Amino acid sequence: MNVNTYPVIVTRGVIVFPGQEIVIDVGRTGSLNSIHNSQDNFNDQIVLVSQIQIENEAEGSEHYEVGTLCEIRHVRRFDKFLRVKFRGLERVRILSEEDSGVSEVASVEIMPSIRQDETEESTLMRMITAAMEAARPGEKFMSRDLLLELTRGLSADSLSDKAVQAFPLSFERKQAYLEEQGINERLLMLVEDMNKEKKMNEMEQRINQTVKERIDQGQKDYYLREKMHAIREELGDESTTDKDAEKIRKQLDENPYPENIREKVLEELARYETLPISSGETGPIKTYIDWLMNLPWWQQTEDNEDLGEVQKILDEDHYGLEKVKERIMEYLAVKQMTNSLKAPIICLAGPPGVGKTSLAKSIARALGRNFVKMSLGGVRDEAEIRGHRRTYLGALPGRLIQGMKKAKVINPVFLIDEIDKMASDYKGDPSSAMLEVLDPEQNALFSDHYIEEPYDLSKVLFIATANYLENVPAALRDRLEIIELSSYTDVEKINIAKEHLIPKQLKENGLTEEQLIIPDDMLLYLILTGQLGDVMKESATIALDFIHANAAKYGIDKDVFGKTDIHLHVPEGAVPKDGPSAGVTMTTALASLLSNNPVKANLAMTGEVTLRGNVLPIGGLKEKSLAAYRSGITHILIPKANVKDLDEIPQEVKDAVTFTPVSTIDEVLAQALVNPIVPFVKPEKEESADSSKEKGE
Repeated sequence: MNVNTYPVIVTRGVIVFPGQEIVIDVGRTGSLNSIHNSQDNFNDQIVLVSQIQIENEAEGSEHYEVGTLCEIRHVRRFDKFLRVKFRGLERVRILSEEDSGVSEVASVEIMPSIRQDETEESTLMRMITAAMEAARPGEKFMSRDLLLELTRGLSADSLSDKAVQAFPLSFERKQAYLEEQGINERLLMLVEDMNKEKKMNEMEQRINQTVKERIDQGQKDYYLREKMHAIREELGDESTTDKDAEKIRKQLDENPYPENIREKVLEELARYETLPISSGETGPIKTYIDWLMNLPWWQQTEDNEDLGEVQKILDEDHYGLEKVKERIMEYLAVKQMTNSLKAPIICLAGPPGVGKTSLAKSIARALGRNFVKMSLGGVRDEAEIRGHRRTYLGALPGRLIQGMKKAKVINPVFLIDEIDKMASDYKGDPSSAMLEVLDPEQNALFSDHYIEEPYDLSKVLFIATANYLENVPAALRDRLEIIELSSYTDVEKINIAKEHLIPKQLKENGLTEEQLIIPDDMLLYLILTGQLGDVMKESATIALDFIHANAAKYGIDKDVFGKTDIHLHVPEGAVPKDGPSAGVTMTTALASLLSNNPVKANLAMTGEVTLRGNVLPIGGLKEKSLAAYRSGITHILIPKANVKDLDEIPQEVKDAVTFTPVSTIDEVLAQALVNPIVPFVKPEKEESADSSKEKGE
């Protein structure tokens, strides 16, 4: 056994064959020491062996037993590394290693090539030569230089080593060639690899042909993606299938999605799978698929069919409102009899605080349905209802679809709050979109711009709320079943406080019924409590000051102001209002009270008053006039400057109501008070008899 000792370098991912010249950058400290040791003490000879774990950069990593004895041909020095040209000499097997004090050295034995059966060798050489001659230009195992050397008589020993250098083989396969001493064995390995590559080339051609039939010429990116897909199909390799895609397909298979949704998801999923991870389209596509998958398409709750139980729950949650509850029960009874919701949508109309929202929640609880709410206050953009088209960056479905996703069922109670607060601008008219939502004949095929597929809203129990029905568009109002909730009576308010509000506050504050007792008279006092806005306070102050200054003129004893406290009250329970429009009304009320002169019945008035008693114009004359007309008013006093606004008043109102323009408080009081105004004259005091005598004398 021929054993010699040489410095050793452990390379990463590099295998050198006998007869091969290769340039390697050497930078690790141990390797640099071995280069210097070889040049100084071993006549430029050194052993190169590859480490097993290529990714490990640490020195001393585990390496193979078989390497190559090399000669250092040239060294170029840089700051932190050496660029070294090696030439392979012999295969060697490493027997042992040690530290020489200068570098690592290895005891090795030479592994000469072993000549085997000559006939087999000749046959293998001819097969390899024929395969190379038949190879097409561009094939991986096609090497013109190697073919030229074969025609010049390249030996079988050198052929395999030269071929391995040129052919695209794996790192482990090249190491196997290095470790094999038998020449015929190496040639046989080479034939196997060439045949395998030939089959892969044929497979690749079939794949290319398949892909070319699927796509248009010139779509390079798409072509490459389809090629990858075809490779997976050909190899039957499912390990690279996207986990998200697997999860989505599994969810589709396990659940009864509508067929159109199933097809749409699969179509989008095919696009998603072919896109590279870094593509900007993957995020929006995945988001869209998630929306389609997570919307309720078939899930629903079972309704409580016991109307007696429904009535009981409504009574538990709300005191009073008998007519409202009766109308709701009629609505639900018809729904139960017809098994359909194709009826006008319930609209609870009334001022804030009368229980519209809580009543809708109570209906949901009574029926055993999920509850979801959408507020339309300030909505101006139609896309808020119908959603944005997917071409827009950051597009999302409209509020209807978002609400349905939160509801998680196709038959929730859906509260559309403040339907009278919608507005229109250049972005579209959201009220027109609401027509489709609330029309029983259309909402079975509701169209959202983002979802694109029709969505069935016909099983949803929609309940709308409004403060001012006048602000609801006429076409939309026709689709609503109006149930008006007026303010509560004192008795109702006391019972609501005792049965609902006080127990709730006790619970929230951790108190018991014995710790806090509120008498009924105290509750009554807390209830006709009110609050004025700053502008109305100013109007009240002006009215009082004006009457005070003109007391005698209007038949009022001026001394009454010093003897009487005056409290002007506007209930807070009504719709919150603040403004100067009630100036003439408050002035008239004070004048009537202090002069004991009643105001005419069936009379209404509006206008701002100044400190000098002038009546200024107001806004919203049409709305105020309609409200007065519905209340049975037949005579309305309006500011003279508002006469131009009478053109907006419907003719039926103008036929039934007399409009009298006024410009001063004097004109207002002359029209409003029952008795003519008589200036107040303070009676003179009777003189005593003694004083009369004195004067007579």
